[in-house]
Amino acid sequence: MCNVHVAELLRVMFVSLCTLTAGGEKAEDEGWLLGTSELQLQLHNSESPPIRIDTLPDAQRYSVKVQSMNYCAKTEDVCEVCQCSAIRVKVLDREQGSCEVREQGECGWPYLPHQFLEFFTEAPHFTYCAFIVDLFSAAGSGGWEGVGRASILPQQLTTEAGMLILTVFSPQLLPIGTITFTYLLVHPVRDYPSI
Repeated sequence: MCNVHVAELLRVMFVSLCTLTAGGEKAEDEGWLLGTSELQLQLHNSESPPIRIDTLPDAQRYSVKVQSMNYCAKTEDVCEVCQCSAIRVKVLDREQGSCEVREQGECGWPYLPHQFLEFFTEAPHFTYCAFIVDLFSAAGSGGWEGVGRASILPQQLTTEAGMLILTVFSPQLLPIGTITFTYLLVHPVRDYPSI
């Protein structure tokens, strides 16, 4: 199965299995995107595990945080400001049969093998937006400690759906592993007739 079909299948699973809750009430999908594009990044669960760090065991607990930042390909370019909305995370728990939209904490959101995580944001376009993926591991004190960082540049989002295998770099800028995402870019409906 090609990467585009896998990404679309995962997106459909999220849409069909998730009942989003806000303040205890059920919230329905508000419909088509009319003015902004949406980027969805899912930890690629068919890659088991989707996070591989050479110096840590595969059973290690991780937390993932995705942040947006301004990006210019050339220094002489006049850059617009990256206008991404706050990046939130959908958490689908297969064991509990639940799906919730959450805000990312200081150390992102913990990845558990029985969950699907989808980070999502909206913007008018993603031309001037890059994304930093910070990876944390469980520390002995019950907190999280930084392990490494990966980046997603606009040039990597060349199609509407695909897979990204990102190199994770240590704070000393040494490659220490990979993190795998599928992504889906959903663009606004153009010239949609009003009802």
